[in-house]
Amino acid sequence: MLRFQTLFRIVAVLGLALAPMLPGMAADNITPIDQDIDFLKKGQAEILRQLQELRKLLEDRGTLAKPAERGFQPVDIDVASAPSQGDLGAPVVLVEFTDFQCPFCRRHSSTVMAQIEQSYVATGKIRYVVREFPIGSLHPQAPKAAEAALCAGEQGRYWDMHALLFRNANLLDPASLFVHAQTLGLDRSRFEGCMVANRFADQVRADFEAGTKVGVRGTPSFFIGLADPKDPSKMRATELISGAQPFEAFQRAIDELLAQHAG
Repeated sequence: MLRFQTLFRIVAVLGLALAPMLPGMAADNITPIDQDIDFLKKGQAEILRQLQELRKLLEDRGTLAKPAERGFQPVDIDVASAPSQGDLGAPVVLVEFTDFQCPFCRRHSSTVMAQIEQSYVATGKIRYVVREFPIGSLHPQAPKAAEAALCAGEQGRYWDMHALLFRNANLLDPASLFVHAQTLGLDRSRFEGCMVANRFADQVRADFEAGTKVGVRGTPSFFIGLADPKDPSKMRATELISGAQPFEAFQRAIDELLAQHAG
């Protein structure tokens, strides 16, 4: 409807612009032309202002995808209690800080993650670790969804719940979380007991605080580095990749570390 109204107004303006050329038209009819042109200019300026505000808001909240961070200072990250897949003895570790209501996390999960799993996790080259970073102020259902994934992990189904939650990102209310557990065939009483007792609430908060401490400002954030050969619960992150980046960004970082390890 708005498009038709705008089109109608533009046509009206054009009609008024042609009015002086038509016989019998008074010169004072030109006045509305200036008013309508001024109206259109103000409308364009307002649209531009709103777009600029939206972009700034997204940048401030860290949700716009960014390339690998330059000048990143290496940092140690504990991965002892975090869900992981891949060989525990893999030379390279990738740690993702994620939020189940984050659209960019969902994009990564549905696209690039499978490529990383196929090329590097399945071949024993990297260990893929997830730590929870639900931004509750933006995504109020994300903290409990993170707990649901960890509760599923008690029954060996973290990664299945991880994928299911991202596929159903609009169904993260408490009732839906129990439905997802049933879909996976989890032990209902065990899952409900875990959720009701908030068994993993402290771990979710600890993950969030740890992420904040190492520089996470938005999701998804990926830390890539070499594993500690003496202690698989620790890794030394040497690169930070922010946002839903293409596979090539991860490929470059991982291959460089694998070459460093081999050398």
